[in-house]
Amino acid sequence: MRRRYPLLWLLACALLASCMGELPTPPASSSAANQAAAASMEWFDATVLKSDKVVLADFSATWCGPCQYLRPLLHRLEKKYGDRLKVVAIDIDEHPVLQARFGVQGIPHLLLFSDGEVIVNPGPGLARFKNYEALEEFVRPWLPVEEVKEPT
Repeated sequence: MRRRYPLLWLLACALLASCMGELPTPPASSSAANQAAAASMEWFDATVLKSDKVVLADFSATWCGPCQYLRPLLHRLEKKYGDRLKVVAIDIDEHPVLQARFGVQGIPHLLLFSDGEVIVNPGPGLARFKNYEALEEFVRPWLPVEEVKEPT
């Protein structure tokens, strides 16, 4: 029984010594991840933040059933208000940096942007947007008023 303790002591010292080396360098893929994150940010800045329209950002995923239900409603909304509204789908699996940037914890999650700022964040979920009318009622107050042109 006395022989086990020196063996355990030796094993503990060996483990401790192996942990005292240099820290491992980050894998090469981290630079690829950084490039992907930068590309996501550039795309988002150009598409959403610098848009001259109000932007409805739809944080979703291809595997999300409620997101798929919402997609045609958003398309219909953009078709109706396309001169004043831009709908942008953001797949959280492809753009995790954007998900983190805006604190998106659940999907579907809609954010409304104007002049590069979030103006409305209703939070995640579909309960508030059960149908097209509810979605339209949510967006319409934030859209610029349509200009009425006088006949000349």
